[in-house]
Amino acid sequence: MPEKVTREEKLLELAIAKAKEVLQEANVNTMEIDEPLTGEEVKVKKPKENPKEVPLPETSNIEGKEKKDSN
Repeated sequence: MPEKVTREEKLLELAIAKAKEVLQEANVNTMEIDEPLTGEEVKVKKPKENPKEVPLPETSNIEGKEKKDSN
């Protein structure tokens, strides 16, 4: 009679099997390629410098509800 296995144990077993399969495929894909790498050279331009920050004029009445008095 087969041994009873919980869902967690079965899930773990399947995850281990999948991980082994992925590792095996990764080892096959890391084999050296005899062909030299070919590609086109692209010149990268330096980005333009941001413009200088201009200070905003001082305002004490931001919402426009109060009158500005210098008394």
